[in-house]
Amino acid sequence: MKPNRWLIVLFTGVVCVLVAHAQDPDGISSLNSVAALTNGVYVSMAQQVNLYALPDSTNLPPACTFATNFSKGMAVDTVGRLWVTNTGSRQVTTYRKGTCHRTALTLNEPNGVPFDVAISRNGTVYVADIVDSAGNHGVVSVYKKGATTPSSTLTDDGMTAARAVAIDKLGNVFVSCVKERRSPCIIEFANGQMPGKYLDVQVGIAAGLEFDTQQNLLVDDPGAREIKSFAPPYQGARTTAFPLRGSSDFGKLDAVNQNFYASNFSQGRVDVFSYPSGTYEYSISNGLVQSNAVIGIAVDPGSK
Repeated sequence: MKPNRWLIVLFTGVVCVLVAHAQDPDGISSLNSVAALTNGVYVSMAQQVNLYALPDSTNLPPACTFATNFSKGMAVDTVGRLWVTNTGSRQVTTYRKGTCHRTALTLNEPNGVPFDVAISRNGTVYVADIVDSAGNHGVVSVYKKGATTPSSTLTDDGMTAARAVAIDKLGNVFVSCVKERRSPCIIEFANGQMPGKYLDVQVGIAAGLEFDTQQNLLVDDPGAREIKSFAPPYQGARTTAFPLRGSSDFGKLDAVNQNFYASNFSQGRVDVFSYPSGTYEYSISNGLVQSNAVIGIAVDPGSK
């Protein structure tokens, strides 16, 4: 039996299970839950991801943590599986729903440095590489459901970096990017196919992307410290916006679009806002030990 895992204590007819705080050989550390969480938020730091039970207005410790290799963007698919980009190892790793337990499914990304990931309703996985292997362009690798090798890529000659990726209900793929090494951009690949079309939207910096249930496109602008919302067809000035409490690269909605969870790398925490009002509610900071590296967010279940 492995030491420091589970201690079963029997007294007065009651069985108590005590959860150990040691780290196991798979890099999964303490507070491992007896059962998978029904509602949770994952937070990525450089070398660790924390899972918190929701709601968490009392700032409790994480339910569990696991080690990563410079993790950035993350996503939860329709069955609750977590996908995590690892820029250091150029991999996307996966974890069972509501847990910190890694599964065998791993994508070894051959086309560049993975920075974000999104999964369509039909299970197609889109991995946004901030730069390709040659360091010249941003690229999105497309993996068919269950595949570990990409079947195609999405890119554009002017897209010199890809920062985030999101998919709308119709299967159109949106990528936040840098155009010609100087201008912020968002490009849409209709039906997940080339060629892409740049959106004429006004943003200072285009980072994390998210869709609400009404198909408004939410853009995380870390320069302006603001979430900008664009209604279809996503042209011109933002429709609405709400201010953040620090610089943020990624933010995600819950399934009912009641709360928006924004990473805050300025203060090393996660800030929670009512949606769509943008009213600040509370922050999560307990266990975020790499304060300047709070980057990625994934909510389970997330917005559909």
